[in-house]
Amino acid sequence: MRTLVAVLLCSSSAFAAPGRIGLYPLSLPDGIQQLEVRLAEQLRDGAAALPGVRSFDRVALNSCGPDEAPCLAEAAQKASLEAIISAAVTATGSGYRFQLREVAAGGALIHEARGEVRGGPLDLAGALEHGVCEMLSTAPCEGELRVVGEQRDQSESAIVDGQDRGALPLTLRLPVGRHAVKVGEAERRVRISSGRTVQLTAAMRAGALALLDDPAVAPAAPVVRSAAAAPVEAVSTTAAQPRATAAHVLFGSGLALLTAGAGVAIYSTTSAGSRTNAGLAAVALAATGAGALVAGGLLVALTPSGAALQGRF
Repeated sequence: MRTLVAVLLCSSSAFAAPGRIGLYPLSLPDGIQQLEVRLAEQLRDGAAALPGVRSFDRVALNSCGPDEAPCLAEAAQKASLEAIISAAVTATGSGYRFQLREVAAGGALIHEARGEVRGGPLDLAGALEHGVCEMLSTAPCEGELRVVGEQRDQSESAIVDGQDRGALPLTLRLPVGRHAVKVGEAERRVRISSGRTVQLTAAMRAGALALLDDPAVAPAAPVVRSAAAAPVEAVSTTAAQPRATAAHVLFGSGLALLTAGAGVAIYSTTSAGSRTNAGLAAVALAATGAGALVAGGLLVALTPSGAALQGRF
């Protein structure tokens, strides 16, 4: 279980939280530097819901240190922001120590917060989100946790941060940050953000109690259709029928032309008339018939298998 100690100091120039805030890239210790983007996105998501905050934008990295107020103020001015927040984090034996600063675009130090958190990166993220909330919000930095049972007669108790908070269903107001929730043998870590509600449902799954994220609104599993189960109507026999009909005509015409060409060729060999003209006619008929047969074959190849070629030649 983590412990969190935070001190918020307000300078003499402190004033109400400005509307356009920037977040300077977090200064993180070795081992969690690759999490900078994820941590920054969580801070941005949490701050976006705070009253009076019109925008909470990430500021590009430059040569500023997290404690260099004049440089941070200049970065805020270039980004057309009213103030900028920096965070410096160092590792301890059991977790992390952090320092947050809010600097006005004019150069004044508005707020400064120091804290220490036990645990891992998720606990650090919750502590930073809580610190940013206290800097920017005049409302209590709290969210809501609801824990319900899948059945109405669920009689399990909920343990939140090591304290028995009573039987289900349960609704609690909790500080912004990470909290441990346990019901029976099931345990979850949840993120509480300012003004938002997290709901967990205690339900039996595979013979054991589990804490689920509101399964009543979980999306249905996608329907996957195999090729064998695809309906026959997916290939339209009706739409393919004109091809079958055209193939019938081409095959019939081709055979007829080949037969006529053969007849003319036989006639040319026995006729006393002009054999040259008859021979040319036979060749023309045979070539046309062969072309018709080839075209009919192509139509058969292009016709979907669900459309049968009916009839005989």
